[in-house]
Amino acid sequence: MMVVLGLADSVTASQINVLIYGNRSLGASPTMLQAFCPPGADTLSVQSLKVCGASLGYFLTQDSATGLLDDRAWDYVVLEDTSGWSEPSQVGDTWLSQSVRQWDALIKEKAPTAQTILMVQPMLVPYMPHMDHVGELYEALAQELGAKVAPAGQAFKLSMDERPEVRLLDNLAADSGFTTLSGDYLSTLVLFGTITGRSPVEMLNLRVITGEQNAWLKDVAVRTLAVPEPAAALSVLALGVLGMSRRRRA
Repeated sequence: MMVVLGLADSVTASQINVLIYGNRSLGASPTMLQAFCPPGADTLSVQSLKVCGASLGYFLTQDSATGLLDDRAWDYVVLEDTSGWSEPSQVGDTWLSQSVRQWDALIKEKAPTAQTILMVQPMLVPYMPHMDHVGELYEALAQELGAKVAPAGQAFKLSMDERPEVRLLDNLAADSGFTTLSGDYLSTLVLFGTITGRSPVEMLNLRVITGEQNAWLKDVAVRTLAVPEPAAALSVLALGVLGMSRRRRA
C-alpha cells in the first residue's frame, strides 16, 4: 500500500519544504519532524511517501512518486532505502547507489532548488554489524553528488551499543521488526539536525517517554551529528544525562 502524507499546504517565507521517500522504517518520523519543531525555528513543511518494503528503484517506476517533485519548490528531498548495502565489499555500483544517482539527477532536473539527503536506514542495524562501513559508503556517495547524509542508522547503533534497554526496534531478531516511538523520535532528531543545522536538543520532547529518555536520545543525536550546542539547551541536556547516570548507579 502506498501512503502519501501531506502535512502542510501553505508556504511562508520562513518555511523549509521537505519531501521524504522511504519505507516502513520511517515510522512516524515525518509527522514528528513537523510537529516537534521548536518554537521560533524555521517552519518545516513535510510531505512523505511511504511504501512498505519499497526500494528507491521502485519509486523511480511510479509516476505518482516522481510527480511529487513537481508539487512545490522543495528545499530538501530525503531518500531512505534498505536495499543495496549487504556486505562491506559492496562499493560503488550497488543497486542502491545506482538508484540514488538516478534520483539525484531527477531531483536536480525537476526540483533544482532542492538538496538531496541520504538517510541511513535505522532498521539495518541488527543485520549489519559493519554499520561504520555503511556510513562511509553513504558519505562517499553524498560527496560525489553534493548531498547530505542523515546518519539515523549510526545513531541507532550508538544507542543500542551503550543502552540496549532503550528499545528502538520492536523486533531485533526478525525482518518484520518496526521502529518504536523512541526509534522514530531518534530518527526525527537526526533529520532535524541534518536539515536545519540546528541542535536536536532544541526539538520539543516526546511526551509518551520519560524526560530521562528524551535527554538520552537527544544526547545520542547530538553526538552522532557532532553539532555545537546552544548554552541553555546544553544545560538542560546535561541535567538530564546526569540524572540518568545517578539512576543507573543506584
